[in-house]
Amino acid sequence: MAMSHTVEGLSPELRPLLDDYTTIREMFHDFKRGNAVMPHIIRHVCCRLALEESVLYPIEKRIDQTRGDHIQNELMKKHFPIYRLCQNMLDMNSEDDPEYVQLGNELETSVERHFEATERTLLPELDRLLNDEQKRQLVRAYYDAKKIAPHSPVALVRHLWLVGPDAREYEKLRDSLQHHYMTAASDQQRNVNQESSTS
Repeated sequence: MAMSHTVEGLSPELRPLLDDYTTIREMFHDFKRGNAVMPHIIRHVCCRLALEESVLYPIEKRIDQTRGDHIQNELMKKHFPIYRLCQNMLDMNSEDDPEYVQLGNELETSVERHFEATERTLLPELDRLLNDEQKRQLVRAYYDAKKIAPHSPVALVRHLWLVGPDAREYEKLRDSLQHHYMTAASDQQRNVNQESSTS
């Protein structure tokens, strides 16, 4: 997919924030070619969204308070449906199920729309409002947070900005995704321990 003119003009200091988008887009492409598994893609998608919520959105809210309500709306409008699609796919038993493939296509579409919106709005705005040193600090904070993400990416989010009944459903969904990844990490460690004891 061609890079937007806005993203092409992004400063070098913020360009590392685009790396995850490139990786996830390539993963979806590989999935269609049979070279990637969807749970692995879902993990990366959830990690990226959680990092945006825990690192990028709070920065924008601090430097431009008037956009606070807008950020909350965007979070619900774009992240919540993606989390829900991820959970629905993780709950399914077979990747051969036609519905699973359909959900995968819906997930790719939703993720791509969100990426494009972020490339068009959030990143250029951060580029405009931050000086070069602040941009470098933001990227360092992003990658520091990313180090704790692999086993429980959704646990990164420390603040729930949404209010009302939808916020409760959103929090429940995040908890469910977090439980899935914590269980998967525990199972993986158990398998490693078993292999070590038999070797």
